[in-house]
Amino acid sequence: DASANAGKVGGGRGEADEDDTGEEDDEDEEESDDSERAAADAAADEDDSSADSEDDAPRNRIGNVPLHWYDDEDHVGYDISGEKIIRTLSTSEIDALLESKDNPDAWRTIKDHKNQRQIVLTDTDLEIIRRIRQRAYPSGATDTTSMVEYDNPEAKIHPLSSAHAPKRRFLPSKWERMKVKKLVALLREGKIRPPPPPKPEVWDLWADEDPKQRKGPVPLPAPKLALPGHAESYNPPSEYLFSEEEKKQWEDQDETERELSHIPQKYDALRRVPAYKELIVERFKRCLDLYLVPRALKQKMNVDPESLLPKLPSPKDLRPFPTHVSVSYDGHKGLVRSVSVDGSGQWLATGSSDKTLIIWEVATGRPTRSVKFTEAVTAVSWCPKRLMLAV
Repeated sequence: DASANAGKVGGGRGEADEDDTGEEDDEDEEESDDSERAAADAAADEDDSSADSEDDAPRNRIGNVPLHWYDDEDHVGYDISGEKIIRTLSTSEIDALLESKDNPDAWRTIKDHKNQRQIVLTDTDLEIIRRIRQRAYPSGATDTTSMVEYDNPEAKIHPLSSAHAPKRRFLPSKWERMKVKKLVALLREGKIRPPPPPKPEVWDLWADEDPKQRKGPVPLPAPKLALPGHAESYNPPSEYLFSEEEKKQWEDQDETERELSHIPQKYDALRRVPAYKELIVERFKRCLDLYLVPRALKQKMNVDPESLLPKLPSPKDLRPFPTHVSVSYDGHKGLVRSVSVDGSGQWLATGSSDKTLIIWEVATGRPTRSVKFTEAVTAVSWCPKRLMLAV
């Protein structure tokens, strides 16, 4: 009986161990399934974000050009590849009414006329708009408790403590009451009187007219002296020093014809520079010029800057526009970075980002020669005198 009972107990333990291992296998399978689902969701989010980023990119590349310039055209601009963006969105109210009846998402669809596309607002966008209209934060997860600036007392608008305000803030000031009482007593005693009324103006019809006081001329600022150059330095460069011939020529000239009022000299230190003997004479002449020489105020012309711009003709007057391509230069696989025409006007050289240089015949558009480089060709230029090309 004891051996039978031991066998039964051993058999029960074996069955329990088998059940435990089965449960562990099931848990491992569930965890692997969850990880695979999370990875798939992350990949889907990345795809959606990349697609959203591509859709949000501006399609029209005309910059800040007003759209009403294209009212008379069948397109509204050009994309990044230079192709026309054809006008596809309709501005008719009847079309909008019919579309609202046929399209269930018309109430959440907005039209981007610049890029000629329709954008359907998602539930997240609608929730953000609803919160903004209710004067709430766009995101519900915004933390408003950690934005109080404790270190900036000037920007602090809310109290930092819950203590009640003192009673003195709600009572009238005692010192103001005493000052008002003192002023009232002085008024009663007659020590403070109101200002007397103005005297009535009496006009004498037979009196001579007073000479009108003329205003003096507007004070004009004195012209400033020219700033000193290298010739006035105590250690000028060697090319500013006079030779013997130049020194003799300077001495023979009249004072009014000399370009420099002194002969440049070279010293190895500022403390070795002697006093300038003509300083008082030059200051006297300067003051004399400011006192005697008349000065006049130049009036600037008040010209409207828009009147200087040329008036461009209307696009309607320039019609008909060219509609057919006469000559096409096809051969590059990348973006053309540089274009140059030789002096004779017969040959055209183009450099592209596909690392090629092509020489074309301008009249026919036929490529005559193509050169391959190891890097992109960014600059091309013909020699103005010879038939040579610089890349």
